Amino acid sequence: MHRDKSLLNYHGQPQRQHLLHLLQPFCEEVWLCCNATQAAGMNPEPPFLMDDPVWGDIGPMAGLLTAAKKFPAKNLLAIGCDYPFFNHAALELLATVCNPEKPAAFYNPATHFYEPLLAFYPAVVLQEMETLWSQQQFSLQQFLRAIPAIRCIPDDPVIILSIDTPEAVKAAMKIFR
Repeated sequence: MHRDKSLLNYHGQPQRQHLLHLLQPFCEEVWLCCNATQAAGMNPEPPFLMDDPVWGDIGPMAGLLTAAKKFPAKNLLAIGCDYPFFNHAALELLATVCNPEKPAAFYNPATHFYEPLLAFYPAVVLQEMETLWSQQQFSLQQFLRAIPAIRCIPDDPVIILSIDTPEAVKAAMKIFR
């Protein structure tokens, strides 16, 4: 999209601020994960975690692996900034299926895809993710399928709609108005 999606304003504030407020009641700590380019423009507050260069430029898996190293033995909840319709009720739904032994992720029955950035990753599986990385396998989708992750089916599919193009941003903004 040629812009930082976390700065888009759907809810009267940047999406990353909206997500921080949404996640705080559910999490011990909330950190924004970002790549080096995004980190260059970040303020120290809210706290952010820049992808460790050791993982390379592999996308969201780098953020999860970086967080796993910084917070060993902690479960991780990953909520991407691409989902402006994701809300408190959806987060509560995901919380009901979380299991400390197995990942859980929103799943779209129409497309048969998990949403890896609307997911819970328990600490016990993060070593397995690092093993996949060492084998040059960087797909969180494949990781969730291989486990297999618990499927969290949304009541309303719009909750898991990822906004990834300028046209989709315009359409989403119209809905929020």
